[in-house]
Amino acid sequence: MKYEFSKPYEFEGVKHTELDIPMEGITGRDISAVKKQFTDAGNYAAVPIMDYDFCVFLLARATKKPMEFFYGLPAQDYCSLCQRVSTFLMKSG
Repeated sequence: MKYEFSKPYEFEGVKHTELDIPMEGITGRDISAVKKQFTDAGNYAAVPIMDYDFCVFLLARATKKPMEFFYGLPAQDYCSLCQRVSTFLMKSG
């Protein structure tokens, strides 16, 4: 899955215009590990895949980028990106 930022995003001196997110490679084991990491950090969500913070934990795992990368995004890109991850996970056959 590819995401194009609404405007170039600079993180640690590098400008990003898009982000490639290999969501197709995410497994149930990844979801389970991220859910444990999410709850171990003191978070709770009745439906984790709809929680933006959970989506950030998953994005960090999928892209191998630090969570700070996602938390520093402009609000519009942050919400849009998390919504796309959530929608991807909820999509059925």
